[in-house]
Amino acid sequence: MRKIVIFTLIFVLCCLTQNAFALKSGDFEYEVNDEHEVTITKFIGNTANLEIPSVIEGDKVTKIGKSAFNGVSRLVSVTISESVTEISELAFASCSDLVTVNIPNSVTTIGNSAFIYTGITSFTIPNSITTIESQTFMSCSKLASIDIPDSVTKIGPLAFSGCSGLKSINIPDSVTLIEQLAFSSCRNLTDITIPNSTQLASSNLFGGCEKLKSINISADNPYYTFEGGILFNKDKTELLICLPIAKEGNFTVPDSVKTIREGAFFSCTGLTSITIPNTVTAIGNAAFGNCSGLTEINIPDGITLIERSLFFDCKKLANIIIPNSVTSIGDGAFYECAALASIVIPTNVTSIGSGAFFGCSALTSIDIPTSVTEIGQGAFFGCRAVTSIKLPSDITELSDNIFRGCISLTTIDIPKNVKTINSGAFWGCISLATITVPENVTSIGDYAFLECKNLTEIALPDRLLSIGNYVFGECFKLTSIFIPSSVQSIGENAFSVFSNIKIEATEGSYAAEFDKNRSRNIAYSIVSDETF
Repeated sequence: MRKIVIFTLIFVLCCLTQNAFALKSGDFEYEVNDEHEVTITKFIGNTANLEIPSVIEGDKVTKIGKSAFNGVSRLVSVTISESVTEISELAFASCSDLVTVNIPNSVTTIGNSAFIYTGITSFTIPNSITTIESQTFMSCSKLASIDIPDSVTKIGPLAFSGCSGLKSINIPDSVTLIEQLAFSSCRNLTDITIPNSTQLASSNLFGGCEKLKSINISADNPYYTFEGGILFNKDKTELLICLPIAKEGNFTVPDSVKTIREGAFFSCTGLTSITIPNTVTAIGNAAFGNCSGLTEINIPDGITLIERSLFFDCKKLANIIIPNSVTSIGDGAFYECAALASIVIPTNVTSIGSGAFFGCSALTSIDIPTSVTEIGQGAFFGCRAVTSIKLPSDITELSDNIFRGCISLTTIDIPKNVKTINSGAFWGCISLATITVPENVTSIGDYAFLECKNLTEIALPDRLLSIGNYVFGECFKLTSIFIPSSVQSIGENAFSVFSNIKIEATEGSYAAEFDKNRSRNIAYSIVSDETF
């Protein structure tokens, strides 16, 4: 009986071992399923001009597996046999020298990013394909010609994004849907025709198409109207796309418009002023992103949300009035608005998103109303001219990097309800000299006061439990600090080894024992509980 068990175990182990290693034949590693169909999993050859066979070791090749040729820069051309029905995601990704691919009509599926970052110059999609998947040809910068058959019904997100060699493209009538960013950053695309059958899942299809002069729409198109360089929905209640090359100087949005869609004016760098009527009640994210020449714009009274990246990189926008109807400012809303000198946040705003004012280097003061209860990570990161900030009383935490790089900040009152100062909150605030951490704070995150080089005094509360790594790193003028006995954790590198800081701590506390061997160049003043 024992011999039978041992034999069985050996047999199972052999089976497992056989399946654990890929099979090899010639230029390929591969797998075989129960139906004797081969999936090529890896290319191990050296040839530049490759023919993928229909049979390997007597079994039919039906699939090119995920990332099978990913990063094989030596490939120049590939011819795929008619036995293959599927090309998996990332199959030929980053084959930078791959110029030609011949695909038979037997192939019914081409996966996401299958040819991303390749060097192909022209491509014929077989008429067996119904969907061009997400990122299929993304960043194929040499692709100058693409033949889309009338079998295709959908073009996926970012499908041709970054194909800077494309100058024109013909979309067949069979296509019913084009998804977001499908042709974004096709920098040399000059014209495109949208068939009557086609709907656009997003308006942000052509962001970064700097030379696009025309979107050809027939007069009887049931969905869209193209007029004066702008694509509208049929009844002109939605402004979908303004072609960057079409508009310069001042522009007034028509009164019929109720919605400006996401990315609608993206990279319209020639626009200096935009007037928006009060009929507009919604503006999509990044609608005015990278309008680097924009100096003046109004936000209508009906708007309730300043969307994500709405004015991203509007470097010349110096002033803007946010209406009282606004209740939330989204992530990166004013990101890198370097000329923005002042901003009034209305009293109905309850949240300010991550990076909302990142890099607004001309802002000198920030007054945040008491209505605000949430401020996201890095909201004021890099506001280099800000000297003072007024925070609302209901804030309970200072998020990661919230004031990082505010090099002119000299004073700030942290509200008493704050319980956590997160990582990098005041990193690089080199003008801060003194700061009081309020009584309810229990945690100070990593790097919170790193490089506050002029900080001379900081008061820590009795409820504080933890001090993270590098919290006071490079605070060279901070010569002494009292750490309360409540502290139970101090990061290994909380203090710079070159700071010559003196820690004042109560006898027997965690802080008093923190650097027993004096390896961090820290001096101590140990006192009894009664002293403080």
